[in-house]
Formats: sequence, structure tokens, C-alpha cells
Amino acid sequence: MSKPQMIISDASPLRTLPQSLSEAHILLMDGVRYSVDMMDFAYSRLAQSLLIIGQTNGAERHLFSLVFQDAWSLVDSIERLRKLIPRVPIKKTDPAFELFLRKASEATELRHSMQHMDNDLRDPERLKSPMWGTLRWVTAPRANQNAQGFLLVSGSIFDVSEHSFINPVGHVIRVPLDLVTLNLGTQEVNLSEQMRKIVDVVRVMEREFVERYGNETKRGADVFVGVDYSTVLGADGVSLEAGDKLTISMKISKKNP
Repeated sequence: MSKPQMIISDASPLRTLPQSLSEAHILLMDGVRYSVDMMDFAYSRLAQSLLIIGQTNGAERHLFSLVFQDAWSLVDSIERLRKLIPRVPIKKTDPAFELFLRKASEATELRHSMQHMDNDLRDPERLKSPMWGTLRWVTAPRANQNAQGFLLVSGSIFDVSEHSFINPVGHVIRVPLDLVTLNLGTQEVNLSEQMRKIVDVVRVMEREFVERYGNETKRGADVFVGVDYSTVLGADGVSLEAGDKLTISMKISKKNP
């Protein structure tokens, strides 16, 4: 499995936090880092799946549920970051913070609509939208070539006129895929734009951490522990029974700064 290029790289100061941070701020920054990583993986997989769906004209139907899973996972992560980032222990005067929080509020509204899905089924307006919403996106395989727009509706369609394609006029389309938008009723979130705002915020946070904590001793992070189990019976595949003696050897891999 090839190692992906992450928004927060292995060398990022956000992966090795300064010793002087309080335990509360350490947990806060861990929450930010993991939320960004989750978004990174979810959007990468979403983009790859949407490209395949478009290229095969929807033949890969097993990917339909997966792309909605990843899209809603992104909405959840955006909402977590909206709550965590204002508490990050650095200056937040850079416009990137305000721009992210402003865009993230769109995800908050969309998430709120989904959380009340059971009660909303009594609302005639809600019945016009599929349960998990719709996804719209634009692909452009290469620069200066024609782009294609796609629409994926989750579930049954009651009124086709309620759904429309994205109008890319006025947008700069990033190849090979852009303008990935999740809709539910009147609410929508441009997930591609949200990812760009996250990248901007991460770069500002990294710069601020270097300036403020660059000379401090750093903490290790992300401990992985592997345990080998073996029974005294000495045979592979023998299940452990009550009373059997168990020998355990432990291997610990710890990422140091």
C-alpha cells in the first residue's frame, strides 16, 4: 500500500507537540490533527470513487453508498473542527480562520437537518429530498478540455425536477475533479471548497506553531503496541481454554520527535 501525501505531513509541527502545552491543549491538538487526517482520507476516497462512477457511467453501483458515507463523514469532521479550531493555543488573526469558520457553518446546518431526519418525514417539503441527499460534482480529466457534470441521488426519486446539475460557469475547475457538493433539501456544502479552507488553516497553524514553539522540546505521539499470544500447548490454531497458561511477548513501536 503506497503512502498517501497527507495535508498534515509526517514532518509537520502538528504531529510533535511542544512539552509546554497543557494536557487539555495536547488533547485538543490531537483532536484537530486526527479530524484533519480523517477528512483527508475521506475526501481522497470520495474523489476516487466519484471519478470511477463518472468514468463507468454509474455502472459501479456498489460505490454509491460508499460515497455518501464519505461525504457525511466529512460533514461530521468539519463540524468537529469548527468547534475545536477556535480553541487552538495560537494567534488566530489570519483571515484563513474566519474564512474556514464561515464556510464550516454551512456543514453545521446540513448536519442539523440530517440529525432530525426521523421527525422531518412528517414535513411535505422534506419528502422532496432523498434520505441521504444528493451528490453533484464536475470532472475535467485534463486542463483545457471539456468538463463533465454528474448527479447522484441516494435512493428513490419522486420528482426529477427537484434535482439539478452544478453550473460550473465562473468557477476555476481543478483537475481531475472539483465542486463536489452534498445537498439535502435547501442545504448544501461544497466539500471541495471546505477541503481547501482546511488546508489554508493547517498551513497557518503550522507556521504559528513553528514561530511560537519552534525551539521547545517536543513530545512523542501515536504509540502502537503489538502483542504476540502463544499457548503452552505449542500447536497452531489451538483455542485458549479456561485455565490454559498464556505467555505474552510485547513489542512497542513509538514515534519519537
